[in-house]
Amino acid sequence: ITSVDPLRVYIYKGDILFRYCPVPYYPFNASDVDKYIVGDDYLPTWEVPSLKQYYTKYGFGMKDSFDAYIRSTGRDPSTIWEQVEDAIRLLILKKESLLAGLLSRYAYKRNFFEMMRFDLVVDNKLKVYLMEANMSPNLSSAHFKPNRLLYEQVIYNLFQLVGVGSSIRRDSFRKQTPDTEAMLTSLKNLATAANQCAEPPCTESCAPVECQLCSTCLEETDRDDLQRAYREHMSRGDMKRIFPVPKADQERIRYESLSAKNQFMSKWFEEKCKTDQSYC
Repeated sequence: ITSVDPLRVYIYKGDILFRYCPVPYYPFNASDVDKYIVGDDYLPTWEVPSLKQYYTKYGFGMKDSFDAYIRSTGRDPSTIWEQVEDAIRLLILKKESLLAGLLSRYAYKRNFFEMMRFDLVVDNKLKVYLMEANMSPNLSSAHFKPNRLLYEQVIYNLFQLVGVGSSIRRDSFRKQTPDTEAMLTSLKNLATAANQCAEPPCTESCAPVECQLCSTCLEETDRDDLQRAYREHMSRGDMKRIFPVPKADQERIRYESLSAKNQFMSKWFEEKCKTDQSYC
């Protein structure tokens, strides 16, 4: 979560940590705890017979190894990942008001990010169930050394996304000189809907809703929100935005139920998508 108000949410798409039961789950025996995935004593991908060739011999990650196996059975793994994104997105939207309520405790509400881990279970029909969401997840690879690369890449991509790590040397979230800030993100990077903004009614008034994104109508707080969204997009690396909702997934969210700020941010991404597919 890189911003609360307006809300922006990304997931790491470079890989996923898979945990498999230490002994076969079927037939199920509730008295045998090894049939569950408990603690660190799970079966890792590189020891699962149907997956280890992809992971060990061909060099794929855990997610790609799993996806390859699912495809080999004649099924489509994208079914799983659509459910995963929906589960994460809908849970955070459900808790959005509680998250926003916490902002009143802080003097400055924009220098914020939170990393979470979501634990999910997939059944043999590729149905996904959300088990829990964890704040400040454990990223220790002490038990399984090969997990270290995944954790390091998660942190690297997260810090790059939020601007802690940057190609421009910086010691904190504090702004750079005006010239450097303009070089990183200028008004032309935020401007959208050129034809619409250059014609009536937008040339006459900022009141119509379709004119809110015009650069001549942007308030300072709006411009700051868009600047941060733009920099996140440019620095996203292996992170994927799942809110505001990519255009292909918009039917899963009721637009009219979103806050005014979230509608504004969603509209900006939609307009940027019209000229640059990477925003879609």
